[in-house]
Amino acid sequence: MTMRAWWLLFVVGACGVAPSPASPNRTPSSQRSATPSTAGENSPSAPVTSSHALVTPSLATCVVPSDNNEVDRVAVSTDTVSFCITGSGVSRTCWRVDIATGAFTPQPVLAAPAESDPRAGFPDLGTPDDEVTDVDSSGTRALIRNTSRGTLELYDLGKKKRIASIAAWTKMGPFFHSAQFLGDLIVAHGVVSAVSSSPRIFNMRGEKVAEIGDKNFTTNDERPWHIAGDLYAFVAFESPVILLVDVRTGKLQRAFDLKPLAPDPDHMPDAGHHTLVHVAPSGSKIVTLGARPIPVVGVLDSKTGSVQPRTAPRCGTH
Repeated sequence: MTMRAWWLLFVVGACGVAPSPASPNRTPSSQRSATPSTAGENSPSAPVTSSHALVTPSLATCVVPSDNNEVDRVAVSTDTVSFCITGSGVSRTCWRVDIATGAFTPQPVLAAPAESDPRAGFPDLGTPDDEVTDVDSSGTRALIRNTSRGTLELYDLGKKKRIASIAAWTKMGPFFHSAQFLGDLIVAHGVVSAVSSSPRIFNMRGEKVAEIGDKNFTTNDERPWHIAGDLYAFVAFESPVILLVDVRTGKLQRAFDLKPLAPDPDHMPDAGHHTLVHVAPSGSKIVTLGARPIPVVGVLDSKTGSVQPRTAPRCGTH
């Protein structure tokens, strides 16, 4: 299962382009809808000729605050982040944000993409207790969540046999939310609650390599973002923190305090409200996107630890 994350994370760099949903670092689909919806704003958008576009009379000037806002159609270039946002009872709007200046420019409104299953195309092993949660880049190995045994298993698809088994370390069934391949390593998300997990790193023999954060650190079950080399970003689920961790050693390289990105005290930018959307090729700049109650783009510097908000124009009062 997966949880819905309302912050999107990007890394910005030359020729930076947001990863497609098929990429390992896909934008969390509304956390499990392959394309989160985003809410947004009061007035609709101008007519456009795109086959995807919704024709509306005028471009928006602000975003209506909503705790139901979701974002989709996220795209990143070297200098900008573009997205659309949808919320309950308000018109859908689309925006382009200048990362350097923080200027939000309204864009023609595109239709929301069709929802899709992020696990579509994964093999069916023919047993109801075995659920494939990821397949490696070669297409030869799979990670399986076995609900009857409460284990996570590495499976050879060609030989049709189990290679390694990882025992649960939490006490709540189904014990594992999901797991993903990180090159020649595995990140497993042990169940802490219905919407949060405890991440650990394992090798291909099923041996624990590292724990992420302290015993109280939880995240959702999305794939962590690759920054550079063995460095990955983990967004905390219940606190406004992003950890940059060397997954081969478990060593914490940088902890970002995301409180500056909060649009108000009731909406801290944890994994429930904020997600990574882009990372520069050098790994030096990380961009995040939150939707609730209004969009906030965060610019994080992995060298200095600085966190800078870019906040959308708000309609009315919250």
